Parts: sequence; C-alpha cells; structure tokens
Amino acid sequence: MIEPVVGYLWAVCLIALFLVGMLLIYASRNIADRIEIALFNGIVRVIWAIIAVFSLVNYDLLRFLYVIVTVDLVLVVVYGYYYYAVKKQYE
Repeated sequence: MIEPVVGYLWAVCLIALFLVGMLLIYASRNIADRIEIALFNGIVRVIWAIIAVFSLVNYDLLRFLYVIVTVDLVLVVVYGYYYYAVKKQYE
C-alpha cells in the first residue's frame, strides 16, 4: 500500500514535470537566449528520477515506470549536451 505522502509526492512531481515541459516549449522559440530553461528541465528530471526510483524500490510500484525513468535520464543527457553545445557556440 502506498502511503498518502508518497502519493502527494508523485502528484507534485508530475505537475512539476508538466510545468517544466511547458517552459521548454516556451524556450524553444528562442533557445539561444533561454538555454538555461533546458538545463533547468534536465535538473528537474533528475530529481524526478531519484524520487521515482526510490518509490519503485520501496513501494513495489509498476515496473514499467523504470522505462519511463530511463527515458527521462536519456533526455537529461540530451538536454545537457545541447546546453553545453549552445553555450560553446555562443562564447
């Protein structure tokens, strides 16, 4: 059984992922000037991945969530690479 606190934590994490995704859509109009939003997106996704793995291990949640966490971590690597590539290009 999942404790109510873990349920609230999941809800907050999903809302944060949605809002950060909306920020990324906003940043895509002029990514060179708003590149920090992509980095922020990566940081939020790492935090979500840590919380998700903790919940998966401790509360025996659905195993397919490991796939979602893995995809998010791959996106973090892509955002990080893109961030440093754009920063290097504009230096």
